[in-house]
Amino acid sequence: MKKAKLFAIAFALFNGMVAVVASALASHALGHQSQAYQVAFDMAARMHLIHSLLMLVIARWWLAQPCASLGLSSLFLGLGILCFSFSIYSKLLIADSFLSRLTPLGGLFFMAGWLSPLLCLIDLWRHARSSASPS
Repeated sequence: MKKAKLFAIAFALFNGMVAVVASALASHALGHQSQAYQVAFDMAARMHLIHSLLMLVIARWWLAQPCASLGLSSLFLGLGILCFSFSIYSKLLIADSFLSRLTPLGGLFFMAGWLSPLLCLIDLWRHARSSASPS
């Protein structure tokens, strides 16, 4: 299980780097493209970076707290990045309209990635509450 947690951290770090590359590409190499193209690419890169950072925080929390929902959150965030950001990148860079069908699914994965840690918080809250109760 520890390997999965370390992989989640490594995946988050790698994705953060890829998001920075995508942001640089959007601001430096795509100047000849239309404004709508640049805005879409920049939005994909921004969402990629934000969710890479969140995945890093969640994966680090998961390393410290054995809570399955944190692993699930890391998985959802990774799938969200792949389905959302990479589908937009592929549509804009290689005109692949097939993968762009995954963009809404990526958004749903992002939402699930944000909500999944709540299950861990609920468990922690219940445990703290029962520990604080007088016997």
